[in-house]
Amino acid sequence: MKSFATSSEGRLPVKFNALGQPIRKESISLSSFFGPLVREVVPITIPDWRKITLGMKEVLRRSIQARYIVEKEWKKNYIFQSIGDLWRASKSRLVAKVKKAPNEHERLKLKLDNIKTVIEWRAFIKEKTRLEFQAKSDKFKEIRNKRIPHTCSRKGYARLIDDMDILGDSSLPSKTPKKNGDLLSNILGPKKGFYVRGYGKGVTKTMLAIASEKEEHICRIENEYKELNEKVAVMEQLINSFINSKGDVGIQGQKCDLLDWTGSGNIVAVGYFISDDPQDSVLGVPLVPFAMKVGVDFVREPNAFLWRPTSGFTCIEESI
Repeated sequence: MKSFATSSEGRLPVKFNALGQPIRKESISLSSFFGPLVREVVPITIPDWRKITLGMKEVLRRSIQARYIVEKEWKKNYIFQSIGDLWRASKSRLVAKVKKAPNEHERLKLKLDNIKTVIEWRAFIKEKTRLEFQAKSDKFKEIRNKRIPHTCSRKGYARLIDDMDILGDSSLPSKTPKKNGDLLSNILGPKKGFYVRGYGKGVTKTMLAIASEKEEHICRIENEYKELNEKVAVMEQLINSFINSKGDVGIQGQKCDLLDWTGSGNIVAVGYFISDDPQDSVLGVPLVPFAMKVGVDFVREPNAFLWRPTSGFTCIEESI
């Protein structure tokens, strides 16, 4: 086995849709690369795709990463599923040629280069020409004949939907269909297996549900963001209004009641307004925006705490 060399044009980034299917121009090159790669690396004499060795998987992975940028694990899962389907299809075509070969000599000519020995190839031919295998093959052939054939050419469902989205086809249904009772099921009858019809390779009900929840979550975030912006705008208007009207707070020397700053509403002292200039200070401590400097004439609650205590003053009584 050997690994494929890196493309001279560099690694291509492949875009995937919300259902984990490759789309756009680079996906065509990616899909075309799968067939020759798997036929080169994985011998068709292996009885089951799920039994390929870790070494073969590693060669496949490295060969793909040498040409394409595929990082997410769910993207890799889709790719290996697609490669497995292509390997099985290639194996079926070769078995059909073996059956049609008129004699043993012609069958030996069909041996592929990655099959190590003639003995291994003869064993494969013997297995695929047994009556038991033929009966099993006829059974699955009958099942396949009842399926609706693929009618999207090499473009595939995923790329077709993506192209229609780009063109702005308003007649295209939502990418996340209704979970039950869809039109396709009403026409074709109940679906068998894990995958969803009409959405291309590798799309399951779970993937559709996740995509639907993702769209709903994005809508909720957008609505919350809009509400938050509206609240911020209202707050800015209130702050600007307060700043513009701060000159009307009071006139120097004007009498005023000092309320308990904890929110009880009690009048803790009676005094007079001095200043609300942030540059002014009380015992060397500058005022903060929206704070006022007042003088105290009479104290009603001596133990009431000051709003901004200092090292020498902590309650109203000490401010006199």
